[in-house]
Amino acid sequence: MKKLLGWLALAIAVMWVVKNPDGAANVVHQIGHALATLAAAL
Repeated sequence: MKKLLGWLALAIAVMWVVKNPDGAANVVHQIGHALATLAAAL
């Protein structure tokens, strides 16, 4: 069951990237910015 949920989450993520690449790129950019800010704060 756990493996099935993992594959389902991956399939949903792939469909989201295909249907909304700008939104997906924005999320990746925000995560990168948050990690950079966190690293700079250390």
